[in-house]
Amino acid sequence: MIEQIKKMVSEHPDTKDLINLSANDYYVCYEYIKAKAEGNPNYQPILMTSPYLHIEYKPTAKKIDETKLSGINQKLKKFSSDIYIANAQLDEFILSDEYRKKLVSKMNSFLKEFPKTYQQGLYIYGDYGTGKSFFLSALATHLVEKRINVIYIFMPDLTRQIKSDFTDLERKIIELKNCDVLILDDLGGENITAWFRDEILLPVLHYRLNAQKPVFISSNYALSKLGETIMHSTHDNDGIKTMRLIRRIQDLTITIKLHNQFKLP
Repeated sequence: MIEQIKKMVSEHPDTKDLINLSANDYYVCYEYIKAKAEGNPNYQPILMTSPYLHIEYKPTAKKIDETKLSGINQKLKKFSSDIYIANAQLDEFILSDEYRKKLVSKMNSFLKEFPKTYQQGLYIYGDYGTGKSFFLSALATHLVEKRINVIYIFMPDLTRQIKSDFTDLERKIIELKNCDVLILDDLGGENITAWFRDEILLPVLHYRLNAQKPVFISSNYALSKLGETIMHSTHDNDGIKTMRLIRRIQDLTITIKLHNQFKLP
């Protein structure tokens, strides 16, 4: 048996140049050759020669993608969000005008410094179809690749979920407050109640501002219009708490408007 193994090792392109192998080394090489021949969709065997001959198993691209998305998907399930675009990549965001170039420039400045130093997030607004959800989904994926704890929320889903189910609400609020980066997609696209504004949204943003934890937000509305929309939704006559909410967003983010990428003639 050992002679067959030696012959196999001496002929295999990955092991034929190894010298001064012990009997145990030959068995390691044999296991490596066998594992490589069998193949595994999740892990690829790598033969390491330092500090001694051994096999390490490196995740395949498929496994890396699955692992990368699992953290986001778990939180999407917890917060009932299904708008996240799993295959979105930042380098696929088309720089068709100065506004989109400015957005990517601000994002690059953020990524260059974070998490070493606190950076403001972005408030991205514009009409439907301008690529806001795509951009935020791509950003979430990029941050997860860097092992940064991200929560991506599609706001209409979150408000519907909380209205219908208060299960584990306090823990969800704690997660929203403490994750490394919080992404709120389509703020203003939901029917916000005064309770949701005062007990969920405002405390979360206030905490994150004091704790210097970045927030990224998208909306169809400019901030002034967002305030009007929330006041109308909450039937809030004086609007003081809504204005506090808008002020928190201003403190937490840099505002950038997006325009439709393609205009009909």
